[in-house]
Amino acid sequence: MKSSSLLQIEKWVAAKSRIRAAVIADGLAANAEGLLRLNEEGNRLFLADDLGRVIWALQLERMVPVEQVEPLLDFPEEIKWSVDFFVALGFKTPFGFIDLFEIGNEGVDTESAPR
Repeated sequence: MKSSSLLQIEKWVAAKSRIRAAVIADGLAANAEGLLRLNEEGNRLFLADDLGRVIWALQLERMVPVEQVEPLLDFPEEIKWSVDFFVALGFKTPFGFIDLFEIGNEGVDTESAPR
């Protein structure tokens, strides 16, 4: 059975959802935006820019889900409309933590985005 995190990632890939990824590791903090792709075997996750160039490549089996947040469902009424993402997933990895945020596709041409 697939985890809810993997199911969410597969939904993002299929929908070509725009994702902001944040990495926090020992001595490193980095952010990037793009589209997610999975390899054919489904064991590697890629964050690619709008031209299809890979920004980050991650091994799914090394990503342990630690958090899933949906502000419209999980946050109090007074703040749920003020956040800039729809769904967030948090993972622990051997090098630190990575968070993936679905930030929407406004202004992005997802029809011509590489697959």
